[in-house]
Amino acid sequence: LSGALQDHDRAVVMGRKTYGKGLIQQLDRLSGGTVLKYTAGKYFTPSGRCIQSKVYKGAGTGQSGTTAKVIGEADRRLFYTDSGRPVRDAGGI
Repeated sequence: LSGALQDHDRAVVMGRKTYGKGLIQQLDRLSGGTVLKYTAGKYFTPSGRCIQSKVYKGAGTGQSGTTAKVIGEADRRLFYTDSGRPVRDAGGI
């Protein structure tokens, strides 16, 4: 909701930046008692900004888990609100 208000210049969002969790994850049980966790979708604001602030990568062959890396400022895309105010994606709201 706050992303829509921000994109359409209906409110000024104040306070601390959100965590930036914009992934929809799914868990599927597999045979042998293992579980497959995968990203099934992402959250976007009306302007097309994704609020997800981290990129996840598998730990590697033969290892379990993932590592997370914060998306750097140079990799955040620029969008504009209805009145032309610049806002960036990949950093929460």
